[in-house]
Amino acid sequence: MTTVTSFTAGDPAEVRLRMLQERGALPAWFEHTRGWAEKFHSEWTSEGWDPNDSMAKVFSPVWGLGPAAGGGPNSPTIIMPANVPVFIRAVFDSLDTAISRSGDENAPLRLSWEGIQAALDRLSQIIGSIRDTGIPMFAGHADPWNSVTIAAAHFCYMHELAHITFQNQNWFQLDEERWVNEFRADELGLVGLVLSYRSHPELLETLALSGPVLSLYFAEIERIAAGNLDQGTSTHPPVRSRIFALREKICIATREGLINGNPLPMADFYAKSLGAFVTILESDNYPIISPVEIFLKNLVRDIRRGNEDRLHAQCNLLLRWFVLGDHQKVFDACHRSLGAIHDDQHDLFDLLQKFVAFAQIYCDSLPGGCDFIEFLNKICLFDREAWESAGEGLLGRP
Repeated sequence: MTTVTSFTAGDPAEVRLRMLQERGALPAWFEHTRGWAEKFHSEWTSEGWDPNDSMAKVFSPVWGLGPAAGGGPNSPTIIMPANVPVFIRAVFDSLDTAISRSGDENAPLRLSWEGIQAALDRLSQIIGSIRDTGIPMFAGHADPWNSVTIAAAHFCYMHELAHITFQNQNWFQLDEERWVNEFRADELGLVGLVLSYRSHPELLETLALSGPVLSLYFAEIERIAAGNLDQGTSTHPPVRSRIFALREKICIATREGLINGNPLPMADFYAKSLGAFVTILESDNYPIISPVEIFLKNLVRDIRRGNEDRLHAQCNLLLRWFVLGDHQKVFDACHRSLGAIHDDQHDLFDLLQKFVAFAQIYCDSLPGGCDFIEFLNKICLFDREAWESAGEGLLGRP
């Protein structure tokens, strides 16, 4: 049985989404990506995939709106947030920024020095967004769906679907076989991706391996954002080993005529370039851009200037954090940022209280608006007494 979440008018998640819609603050990427996993599952199963009857697949359209619903406590689930394709597209665009364009379509792809610096800056913003809020906090395409993003997102989905198959069939359940589990899920995910493009053979040459490479390095970006700087864990082998294993499968498929063309050159370029970027970004001293810190500094400036239009925009952005963001990440990021800002802005909390008063009036008509004000006080801007009782500038939790 397959279960897919749906929202009703009174559902708390839907109420929160209406808060953004009523203020014109719902990001365009959300509308373009909401429901992508459900749609892909429907298309895939209609073409012959026969999932086990005991499997329940549940899709959560956004991150952080509560537990997934629809399956029993022991039902395996696939949760694919709407922002996954947005982050994957951003990683691809970062790599594209680094490419030196010669004007000759037949020339081999090369990276420029200026492009590398720009790409690292963009990847730093991506890492900061994942770490600080869990949602995109950078300029990007309103519609993230280019062909490589589609291939990478589909590979993510099919990799997880393979894990559910393993669980239902009791494959690779021992701790020492977890790496085998990951390699096998990658292989089946690759097979599923290639089969899904069987009616578009012209796309296989670039997408067969480039999509998986992009999705696996997105997972590496998430690892860095989580502060895990050790490549390879007890559950996941190093990404380079996984890509090498997939590359061998592609070589066999190409040699046997199962795939026309040669997907390796483009995928190798992706893998080598992103691998080098990840090595730089995971170094201890590389600066990760904090979008939350930038926002809070701009907010303090706008409060001082009394720019009402700007404060409306800032309030809408905080509404996005409230509705779409990971509240624990927002809490930790605001605490880190306010600790640094308070050293230079001694009237910081007086200014923030002025903003909360502004937000109360601005959001008075919003459904659930009181929850948002509580979010501002307890998650984003903190209770001043709790902060000061912990010691000014202290970076621990108040």
